[in-house]
Amino acid sequence: MGHRQSLSHMTTPQTVASYIELEIINEGKMKKAYIVETSNACMNSIYALARYKKFFQINGWEIVDDCSEADLNLISTCGFNQHQEDYSVDIIKKIKRTKTSDSELIVCGCLPKINDKAVQKVHNGPIINPREMPKVDNYIKAKKSISKITHVEIRKQDFAFKFLYSPNKIIAKYILQLPIRAIYKFLHIKAEPYYKILSSLYDHSIYYIEACTGCLGKCSYCAIRRAKGPLRSSPINKIIEDFRYGLRKGYKKFSLIGDDLGFYGRDIKTDLVALLEEMLKEKGDYKILLYYLEPMDFEALFPRLKELFRSGRIIDVNIPIQTGSNRITKLMNRNCDVERVRKYALDLREEFPSLNVRTHVIVGFPGETEMDFRKTMEVFDEFDEVGIFEYFDRPNTPASKMPNKVPHSVKRARMRRIRRKFLLDLFIKKLLRIKFITDAHP
Repeated sequence: MGHRQSLSHMTTPQTVASYIELEIINEGKMKKAYIVETSNACMNSIYALARYKKFFQINGWEIVDDCSEADLNLISTCGFNQHQEDYSVDIIKKIKRTKTSDSELIVCGCLPKINDKAVQKVHNGPIINPREMPKVDNYIKAKKSISKITHVEIRKQDFAFKFLYSPNKIIAKYILQLPIRAIYKFLHIKAEPYYKILSSLYDHSIYYIEACTGCLGKCSYCAIRRAKGPLRSSPINKIIEDFRYGLRKGYKKFSLIGDDLGFYGRDIKTDLVALLEEMLKEKGDYKILLYYLEPMDFEALFPRLKELFRSGRIIDVNIPIQTGSNRITKLMNRNCDVERVRKYALDLREEFPSLNVRTHVIVGFPGETEMDFRKTMEVFDEFDEVGIFEYFDRPNTPASKMPNKVPHSVKRARMRRIRRKFLLDLFIKKLLRIKFITDAHP
């Protein structure tokens, strides 16, 4: 009764209802859950981590930071590449050694679908694939299903040890501490656009909205689509409801995320442009970020998207081009024209200097020649930031069966070259030759 009386200062019936719900769920002894996510910086996986945490908390569980204290351990694995797979397996082994003998261990995430044999070698217990999240309800006899969990907020601690695709971000973190940023602000000058980009990489005040999961693409190197399954889009009205929730909570930045955001809506007879048009109708001080917009979709949507960029509300877009070579693009089974995508990206940067246009590249894809690699190096000229990944065979993908594999030593040498170019272009050339955008009035 005393707890209910303490709610009298709350201002909204929704908040009171949520506290009463928690009180009902928490009638029994509070159990403890340890939840860890093993990807380097997959936003979809980090979002799932935050969703699991909220699910356990709403159902009366305490989230702990030590698996030896937990009644249940949940590991969200990643199989994006060999490094991520090995790391996921190592975490499973570590938790099995450290957890108490009577605590449960559940493995979820993409790896069981990508390489089930790797998981089976170290774990013979419960597995939850990405499409099977509601299975977790049964393990804790949930009063509220994970399928009903909405308004997921990603906290700063959910990004722990994530360097967002590149070791060079560590250097970026220290560059952000330079006083030159304060000078820019004092002089009312915007540096185009590198300090702002680096700052946004460590901005944990973004509200993430999962617009869709799954993919319609058939990239020859990708095993994630096997784990995530076909496209599944959230209805526009539900996304707008989540968007409005974030606005009410005071968020200023909103990131739409999806395994392939460009495919959004094809399964429910709409598209990304229609979704963005609805979002942009909302009043308020907010900005929108888009992750990830595959180049095939970017090409098709570009004329309509460009009109939306003129709103000034869309400040960041990630277009994972993966290679600068059209020959390699065909081997990757990605139906796009690299030169056209680069032209469109440059067009956006020239017309909207404050827009961040990012990309990813894969180094050492089967058959990649020195000429192909040099074309990939040129991608830096049209994009503000580039995530760099070394190619690894993934089980049962077409690319894993291709001939002309690039030797490991060559891949590593190319990785070093492209990282040097990253440092030269971003931290030396572009910071010393900053293009200034006049913003003379406070």
